Amino acid sequence: MLLTRRFPEPGREGEKHADEWLLDPVTFAIVGVRAIEDGEVVGGNAYVVKAVVNEAGRRP
Repeated sequence: MLLTRRFPEPGREGEKHADEWLLDPVTFAIVGVRAIEDGEVVGGNAYVVKAVVNEAGRRP
């Protein structure tokens, strides 16, 4: 389950527009964003990172 942090857009409170950050619940790294308008998801992006590390479980 992802954690979210919502940021309403200044000056558009009446339109119920906000951006949300999607956070990894263990590392709190931002793994994506989405746009909310009138309670509906209208867009977004996911972030994917690949890396080679020296040992299992190690993070880049």
